[in-house]
Amino acid sequence: MFRLAPVAVLLLSLGPILVLHFAWEPPDNRFGSALTDLATFLFCWILGFAHRDGVLRRLKPFAVAALSLVAIAYGGWYAFTRRTDRLVTVFNARAVTIYLWHEIALILAVPLIDQFWNVPVFEKYLPLESQWFMFGIGWILIALFVLLCGWVEDVAGKKKPRLVP
Repeated sequence: MFRLAPVAVLLLSLGPILVLHFAWEPPDNRFGSALTDLATFLFCWILGFAHRDGVLRRLKPFAVAALSLVAIAYGGWYAFTRRTDRLVTVFNARAVTIYLWHEIALILAVPLIDQFWNVPVFEKYLPLESQWFMFGIGWILIALFVLLCGWVEDVAGKKKPRLVP
Protein backbone atom coordinates (compact mmCIF):
# COMPACT_ATOMS: atom_id res chain seq x y z
CA MET A 1 0.00 0.00 0.00
CA PHE A 2 2.84 2.39 0.84
CA ARG A 3 4.41 2.01 -2.61
CA LEU A 4 1.07 2.69 -4.34
CA ALA A 5 0.28 5.93 -2.46
CA PRO A 6 3.14 6.85 -0.12
CA VAL A 7 2.01 10.33 0.90
CA ALA A 8 -1.56 9.20 1.51
CA VAL A 9 -0.43 6.23 3.63
CA LEU A 10 1.94 8.48 5.56
CA LEU A 11 -0.87 10.94 6.32
CA LEU A 12 -3.31 8.13 7.13
CA SER A 13 -0.83 6.67 9.62
CA LEU A 14 -1.34 9.86 11.64
CA GLY A 15 -5.04 8.93 11.99
CA PRO A 16 -4.70 6.66 15.04
CA ILE A 17 -2.62 9.28 16.85
CA LEU A 18 -5.21 11.98 16.14
CA VAL A 19 -8.06 9.71 17.23
CA LEU A 20 -6.31 8.82 20.51
CA HIS A 21 -5.58 12.44 21.32
CA PHE A 22 -8.71 14.23 20.14
CA ALA A 23 -11.63 11.86 19.55
CA TRP A 24 -11.27 9.01 22.03
CA GLU A 25 -9.13 8.94 25.13
CA PRO A 26 -7.71 5.48 25.74
CA PRO A 27 -8.03 3.94 29.19
CA ASP A 28 -5.45 4.99 31.76
CA ASN A 29 -3.88 1.55 32.06
CA ARG A 30 -1.45 -0.74 30.23
CA PHE A 31 -3.87 -1.32 27.38
CA GLY A 32 -4.33 2.40 26.77
CA SER A 33 -0.59 2.96 26.98
CA ALA A 34 -0.01 0.13 24.49
CA LEU A 35 -2.54 1.66 22.07
CA THR A 36 -0.83 5.05 22.25
CA ASP A 37 2.60 3.47 21.76
CA LEU A 38 1.35 1.39 18.84
CA ALA A 39 -0.12 4.44 17.12
CA THR A 40 3.09 6.41 17.64
CA PHE A 41 5.36 3.62 16.41
CA LEU A 42 3.12 2.97 13.39
CA PHE A 43 3.58 6.55 12.23
CA CYS A 44 7.33 6.45 12.91
CA TRP A 45 7.60 3.15 11.00
CA ILE A 46 5.78 4.55 7.96
CA LEU A 47 7.87 7.73 8.21
CA GLY A 48 10.97 5.52 8.08
CA PHE A 49 9.66 3.91 4.88
CA ALA A 50 9.10 7.35 3.41
CA HIS A 51 12.63 8.39 4.28
CA ARG A 52 14.20 5.18 2.95
CA ASP A 53 12.29 5.33 -0.34
CA GLY A 54 13.11 9.00 -0.87
CA VAL A 55 9.49 10.17 -0.61
CA LEU A 56 10.42 12.90 1.85
CA ARG A 57 13.22 14.13 -0.42
CA ARG A 58 10.76 14.53 -3.34
CA LEU A 59 8.33 16.69 -1.38
CA LYS A 60 8.36 20.42 -2.06
CA PRO A 61 10.66 22.26 0.38
CA PHE A 62 8.06 24.94 1.14
CA ALA A 63 5.42 22.34 2.02
CA VAL A 64 7.88 20.41 4.21
CA ALA A 65 8.98 23.60 5.98
CA ALA A 66 5.39 24.74 6.55
CA LEU A 67 4.28 21.33 7.84
CA SER A 68 7.40 21.12 10.02
CA LEU A 69 6.68 24.51 11.58
CA VAL A 70 3.08 23.50 12.25
CA ALA A 71 4.23 20.22 13.81
CA ILE A 72 6.85 21.99 15.96
CA ALA A 73 4.32 24.59 17.12
CA TYR A 74 1.79 21.90 17.97
CA GLY A 75 4.43 19.82 19.77
CA GLY A 76 5.51 22.83 21.80
CA TRP A 77 1.93 23.70 22.67
CA TYR A 78 1.17 20.09 23.63
CA ALA A 79 4.29 19.73 25.77
CA PHE A 80 3.59 23.04 27.50
CA THR A 81 -0.05 22.20 28.27
CA ARG A 82 0.90 18.80 29.74
CA ARG A 83 3.23 20.62 32.17
CA THR A 84 0.72 23.33 33.04
CA ASP A 85 -2.13 20.88 33.65
CA ARG A 86 -0.45 19.68 36.84
CA LEU A 87 0.32 23.23 37.94
CA VAL A 88 -3.31 24.29 37.37
CA THR A 89 -4.52 21.26 39.35
CA VAL A 90 -2.32 22.20 42.31
CA PHE A 91 -3.40 25.86 42.15
CA ASN A 92 -7.08 24.86 42.07
CA ALA A 93 -6.69 22.44 44.98
CA ARG A 94 -4.86 25.03 47.10
CA ALA A 95 -6.60 28.23 45.98
CA VAL A 96 -7.77 29.23 49.45
CA THR A 97 -4.33 28.69 50.98
CA ILE A 98 -2.71 30.76 48.21
CA TYR A 99 -5.32 33.50 48.63
CA LEU A 100 -4.96 33.64 52.41
CA TRP A 101 -1.16 33.55 52.53
CA HIS A 102 -0.07 35.49 49.42
CA GLU A 103 -0.16 38.92 51.06
CA ILE A 104 1.72 37.67 54.12
CA ALA A 105 4.33 36.06 51.85
CA LEU A 106 4.90 39.33 49.98
CA ILE A 107 5.15 41.27 53.24
CA LEU A 108 7.63 38.74 54.69
CA ALA A 109 9.72 38.83 51.51
CA VAL A 110 10.85 42.40 52.26
CA PRO A 111 12.56 41.79 55.64
CA LEU A 112 13.92 38.50 54.33
CA ILE A 113 15.55 40.25 51.37
CA ASP A 114 16.86 42.90 53.78
CA GLN A 115 18.77 40.10 55.54
CA PHE A 116 20.25 38.99 52.20
CA TRP A 117 22.12 42.32 52.05
CA ASN A 118 24.20 41.13 55.03
CA VAL A 119 25.63 38.22 53.00
CA PRO A 120 28.35 39.55 50.63
CA VAL A 121 27.85 36.82 48.00
CA PHE A 122 24.09 37.52 47.84
CA GLU A 123 24.70 41.27 47.71
CA LYS A 124 27.15 40.85 44.84
CA TYR A 125 25.30 38.29 42.67
CA LEU A 126 21.58 38.57 43.42
CA PRO A 127 19.32 41.38 42.16
CA LEU A 128 18.18 42.24 45.68
CA GLU A 129 16.68 45.59 44.68
CA SER A 130 14.52 44.11 41.91
CA GLN A 131 10.76 43.85 42.36
CA TRP A 132 10.91 40.62 40.31
CA PHE A 133 13.31 39.12 42.85
CA MET A 134 10.89 40.03 45.64
CA PHE A 135 8.07 38.51 43.59
CA GLY A 136 10.10 35.28 43.23
CA ILE A 137 10.84 35.15 46.97
CA GLY A 138 7.14 35.74 47.58
CA TRP A 139 6.26 32.71 45.43
CA ILE A 140 8.81 30.59 47.27
CA LEU A 141 7.16 31.61 50.56
CA ILE A 142 3.70 30.89 49.13
CA ALA A 143 4.91 27.41 48.13
CA LEU A 144 6.21 26.93 51.67
CA PHE A 145 2.85 27.99 53.13
CA VAL A 146 1.04 25.64 50.73
CA LEU A 147 3.22 22.75 51.89
CA LEU A 148 2.78 23.64 55.56
CA CYS A 149 -0.90 24.61 55.63
CA GLY A 150 -2.49 23.38 52.40
CA TRP A 151 -3.59 20.09 53.90
CA VAL A 152 -6.17 22.06 55.91
CA GLU A 153 -8.12 22.55 52.67
CA ASP A 154 -8.29 18.77 52.24
CA VAL A 155 -9.58 18.33 55.79
CA ALA A 156 -12.14 21.10 55.29
CA GLY A 157 -13.30 19.41 52.09
CA LYS A 158 -13.62 16.08 53.94
CA LYS A 159 -10.81 14.55 51.87
CA LYS A 160 -7.72 12.66 52.89
CA PRO A 161 -5.00 15.25 53.71
CA ARG A 162 -2.21 15.38 51.13
CA LEU A 163 1.00 17.35 51.08
CA VAL A 164 0.69 18.12 47.37
CA PRO A 165 -2.63 17.48 45.61
